Amino acid sequence: MKIKFINHACFIIESSEKRIMCDPWFEGSVFDNGWSLMYEGPPPRAEEYDYVWISHEHPDHFRPSLFCESKISNDKKIILQSRPKDKKLRDWFSNKNYEVMEIPQNEDLHIGDSFTLSGDLNYDFDSWVCFKSNNKTILNLNDCISFKTETEIKALKNKIGDVDVLLAQFSFANWTGNKGDLKTPQKAKDVVLTNLKKIFDIIRPNYIIPFASFVYFSHEENSYLNRNSIQVNDFVNYFKDENIIVMKPGDEWRLSDLWCKNDENICFWSTQAKELDKKMHTKTNVFSYDRLEQSFEEMKAKLCSKNDMKAFAEKVGQLKSSTIYVTDLDMCVSYNILESFQQIDTLKEECDVHMSSESLHNVMKNAWGFGTLMINGRFQANYKSFSNFVSQTRLYYMNNIGKSFPASIRVKDIVNSPSLINKLI
Repeated sequence: MKIKFINHACFIIESSEKRIMCDPWFEGSVFDNGWSLMYEGPPPRAEEYDYVWISHEHPDHFRPSLFCESKISNDKKIILQSRPKDKKLRDWFSNKNYEVMEIPQNEDLHIGDSFTLSGDLNYDFDSWVCFKSNNKTILNLNDCISFKTETEIKALKNKIGDVDVLLAQFSFANWTGNKGDLKTPQKAKDVVLTNLKKIFDIIRPNYIIPFASFVYFSHEENSYLNRNSIQVNDFVNYFKDENIIVMKPGDEWRLSDLWCKNDENICFWSTQAKELDKKMHTKTNVFSYDRLEQSFEEMKAKLCSKNDMKAFAEKVGQLKSSTIYVTDLDMCVSYNILESFQQIDTLKEECDVHMSSESLHNVMKNAWGFGTLMINGRFQANYKSFSNFVSQTRLYYMNNIGKSFPASIRVKDIVNSPSLINKLI
């Protein structure tokens, strides 16, 4: 088997029979202009791959424009993990006339005579995939590095067996603290590195490829977060007893070959990191209060179409309003999905969260908006009361992954969110 690294979370796995490209993203910003690639290299040629595997719908893994603009033609077959509760990604590709193949839960998907794929969901959203061919095993954990218990990791190990190569995210994919806060970023680093160590100790791969973290925070509102990131040289130094393969865009490695490019590639990525302060950052677009109010009402209509809101109100009781300071409008608003959205007279220091009108609009416009905000980090949190904002946005976000109240959402899923942000603060 051979691996060609393209960028970030994108690489091509080649066996003697077939070639599968994973999670393509080659250029442009994602997450509401919050992330960009540290380095933009050329995309792969069409003849370099036959299939495209997509782990989940986050735009650094699934870039819709690549398929809408036919940069990836529909003669390429799409591979997805089966999602019994959420068919929108499968339906999206089908509507674009792509042939979609799904990896069944607890079964293998066979590509040719000797190339098999297995996989599973990670807490209903992300997914991992295991490639096996010619007695070699490559496990792409992707963003699935936050297992709740060691038992879950052991179950994964028992399912796939010995691993030759493990690919895993190695840095943050989210907000890691307010401006000037030094303790929360360190806590976040400890969480990531501890999670990775547990995974490596149990999976025991022969080689580890760090990937899916070659990005930077590229908006004027979040660029300060770049100083918190774990760089690839930090990762290598922390796991100095592991056999680590550091790749840069365009690199190829056959699993049977010796690898001797780590020093060169660590230098490459260190240079890219040092250049981040020189890059242009995206500016904020301003949305009026009236437009925000309209977005809120449109969001409430979507909530009513997906959930029994009367039953939700009865079950949840008093869901405390969230107070938001809209930085570019210099106003405070009250946000309550069971009541209303309105301007209020209060001190901005007492609000649960500070964000721009653009970020608030995006939270309400799309069901995935809360998740995007947590990832792009375009906000400042009141550590004492930020949970109010999480509770108010959680239901809409859970609708995004195919869940609804009361069928598959419980009240405790709303008021006791397990999000990493809540854990950090």
